[in-house]
Amino acid sequence: FDSAWAIDPFNARTKFTLDLLDSLQHFARFETEHFVVRHDEERDPLIGEWAGAHLEGIYDRVIGDYETRLERKTIVEVFPTQRTFGVRVTGKPWIHTVGACTGPVIAIASPRQSTSLMGPYDYARVLKHEFTHTVTLAATDYRIPHWFTEGLAVSQEDAPRDFTWTALLADAVRRDTLFTLESIDWGFIRPRRPEDRSLAYAQSEWMCEYIVERFGYDQLVDMLRGYRLKQTTAEVFTRGLGIEPVVFEQDFRKWARDQATRWGFDLTPPEDVVELRAQAKNEVGDAELLGRLARAELDCADHERALVAARKALELEENEPNALEVLVTVLAGYLEEDLSAADRRAYEDEALPALERLRQVDPQGWTAPKLLAGIYLNREEWDRALEPLKQLQRLCPMDPASWRGLSGIYLKRGDDDLALPQLLELTRTNMSQSDIPAQIARIHQRRGGLGEARYWYRRALGIDPFSPKIRQELAEACMQAGDTAAALREFTVLTRLEPTKAGYFESAAYAAHKVGDMAKSQDFARRAVALDPTSNARALLP
Repeated sequence: FDSAWAIDPFNARTKFTLDLLDSLQHFARFETEHFVVRHDEERDPLIGEWAGAHLEGIYDRVIGDYETRLERKTIVEVFPTQRTFGVRVTGKPWIHTVGACTGPVIAIASPRQSTSLMGPYDYARVLKHEFTHTVTLAATDYRIPHWFTEGLAVSQEDAPRDFTWTALLADAVRRDTLFTLESIDWGFIRPRRPEDRSLAYAQSEWMCEYIVERFGYDQLVDMLRGYRLKQTTAEVFTRGLGIEPVVFEQDFRKWARDQATRWGFDLTPPEDVVELRAQAKNEVGDAELLGRLARAELDCADHERALVAARKALELEENEPNALEVLVTVLAGYLEEDLSAADRRAYEDEALPALERLRQVDPQGWTAPKLLAGIYLNREEWDRALEPLKQLQRLCPMDPASWRGLSGIYLKRGDDDLALPQLLELTRTNMSQSDIPAQIARIHQRRGGLGEARYWYRRALGIDPFSPKIRQELAEACMQAGDTAAALREFTVLTRLEPTKAGYFESAAYAAHKVGDMAKSQDFARRAVALDPTSNARALLP
C-alpha cells in the first residue's frame, strides 16, 4: 500500500486503507479458546472480554447445529467508528450496517453511543449472526449461496421476526414480487428498489423456515454438504430435497401466501393505475372507482395523486373505505416529516374524523386504531390513546406499536403491574433499545425481585454495554442482593468507563472493603480522594 501510495498519492481507497492499518497496529488483543478479539482499548474498554465471553458461550451450539469444525480461531475486530468499520469492510468510509464477515474474520462497529457510530445495538445478537456466517462458509468451503448463509444467520438470532419485515413479506406476496432462487442474491448485491435488501434478508430466513417445516432441520445440514461437494443449487435441491427448484419456488409461494393470510394482511393485488385513471375520467362521480384509484396511486408511491383521488371520493361518499384508508395513510406519512406545529395540527385535524369513520367502516382493520393512537400520543393525550392502543393489540398483536404505547402510558402513571407485561412482550421484538430491559429490571428491583432485576440489567447491557447508568443500577442491585463481589466487578468497570468520576471509585472502594480486599479498597479510595478531596472514601485510608 505504501508503494501504491507513492505511485498515486490521490487514490482515496489507498489512503483510507493506510489510515486503517495504522490504527489497527494500536488495537488491544483479547484471546480465548476459539476467538481473538481486537479492539480500541482507549475508546472501547473491555469490549474484547465481553465479546469473547459471549462468543465462547455460543460456540458449541452454532458449530453443532451445522456439524462443522473450525480449523483456526475466528478473529473479531471491533471498530471505534463507522468510518473505520466501513474502510475495513469495503475500503471506503461509508457503510450502513454494523457487522460483516469474510469467513475467519468478523468486523463489527462498536455498540457505543457516539455521533461517529450508528449507536447502541444488540451486539451479542450481531456477533451470533456473523459467527454463523463463519461456520456456514467453512461448512461449504465458501460455496454457500448468499441467500442461504444470510437465512441461516438470521435464523440463529433466535428472535421473533421484526414486524417491519413481516409487513414487507406480506406486501411482496400481495404484489407477487418475492424473489426467485436465481434472483434473490441480487437483492443483496445489486438491489433495484429501496426495500430489496431488507426483503432479501427477510425472504432468505423465511425460505429456511419453510425448508425446516416441510423437509426437517437435518436437510439444512445436508444442503451445506451438497454445496461443499460443489453441487449446483439445482443439484442440491433435486438430490437433497427431492424437488426441482422451480417446483420448490411454486410451493414456497403458496405456503407464503397462506402464512401472510394468517397474519391478517390484506393480500388484494394492486390494480392497473393507468386503466383506473382512464375509467375515472369517463365515469365521473363514482366514489368507489375513485377509492380504488386512490389505492392504486398509493401502490405506485404517488402520494399526491393518491391524496387527490381519495379526497374526491370522500366528497362523494364520506365513508368510502379505500379512500378513507388512503387518506389517513398519506396524512400519517406527512406527519412523520419535519413540520411546523401549525402544519402538524392541520394534518392531524383532517385525519382524526376520517380515522373515526374508518374504524366504523372497517372494525377489523388495524390502520385506524394505530394511527389514532399515534396522534393522541404525539399530543400527550394519554387517556384518549388508551382505547385505540388496546384495540390495535387485539387486532394485530404482532405490531409492537401497541405494546410500546401502552407500556409508556402505564410507566408514566407509575402502574408497574400493567406496564410489565407490555414491556416483556416488547422486549421479544425490540433488540436495539436498552431502556426496555432496563425498565423491566427497575420494576423488579422496586418489587424486591433482585435476581430478576440483575438478569434484566444484564440484558440491557447486552445492547448498550457502555451505559454508565445501567451498569451503576446493576451494581446497586448486586449490593442490595448481598452479592458484593459482583457489585465490585461492575463498579470496577465503571471506573474504567468514566475514570474522572470520583463516585465510582468511592463505591468500588467500599465494595472492595466489604469483600475484605483491603489493598484494592485503599487503592480505589486514594483515587477517589485524588479526584474529590471531600470524598467519603477518605475514611477507608490509613
